[in-house]
Amino acid sequence: MRITSVRINLLLPPKGSIRAFASVIFDDFLMIRDFKIIDSRRGVFVSYPSKKITDGVYREVIQSMNSDADRTIKDAIMRAYEDELARPENKIQPSAC
Repeated sequence: MRITSVRINLLLPPKGSIRAFASVIFDDFLMIRDFKIIDSRRGVFVSYPSKKITDGVYREVIQSMNSDADRTIKDAIMRAYEDELARPENKIQPSAC
């Protein structure tokens, strides 16, 4: 399968450490939603969709089957995120005082 589209939904302003959500479309056939783009002390990274299970731990809903697939998906999401941030309408404007 190949990635045919990545959609980014920025959170402006950000909510906590989450900067955006992403949806990835494969072969114009399958969409996986709710990848999270998170800003941490170690940098910005992509988190797979997850849900909270009964013991309060978050568990990934999907996972890639090898490191190459994982890298391909995360790299595509980060490129789309950086492109979205570069759009003029997504620049955070300083507040007028």
